[in-house]
Amino acid sequence: MTRFREIYGSKVDKESIFYYLYAVLQSRKYIELYGDNLSKEMPRIPMLDKFPEYVRIGKELAALHIGYEKIVDPVELGLSIQVDKEDYTVEKIRFEKDGKKLLKDTIIFNPYITIRNIPERAYDYVINGKSAIEWIMERYAYTVNQTSGIVDNPNKYGDEKYIFNLLISVINVSIKTQELIDSLPEYKEI
Repeated sequence: MTRFREIYGSKVDKESIFYYLYAVLQSRKYIELYGDNLSKEMPRIPMLDKFPEYVRIGKELAALHIGYEKIVDPVELGLSIQVDKEDYTVEKIRFEKDGKKLLKDTIIFNPYITIRNIPERAYDYVINGKSAIEWIMERYAYTVNQTSGIVDNPNKYGDEKYIFNLLISVINVSIKTQELIDSLPEYKEI
């Protein structure tokens, strides 16, 4: 904290440093410069120009990520939802296909519900090597373990619309995260 106060002033506190770091660690330039090192060593903490802006955006990112399950109106995101039957049961969520090509702007939630107009850049928000949207699609599927016969049925947990609402929320988080990262100040070390 001493180093931060020397550079950014005496009003810097632990909370502002946390949010600053939260934003810096998601900066595309930071990832480009230090991404290879992150798996091998402690993160390098750069001292960047525009500390207050990084703090503000870091705070917004943290609130967005902590509240990732907040229910969002799909229309506000520009999504089109086609519901042929009010059935939110999931077997396997998948992308629409055109021949062998996956159309990622459309998700087939189940045989009765289709989500359209998903922006391509929503898939740029990646967690552990996979877009957050694809992570949800993969994890929330009805599966039976071939060896043990154990059934994993995500439809048994929470209310019947939980998985649908979660998917829409994660699409929102993915879009908003990209917008906030785009709004970060120029990466300029001081």
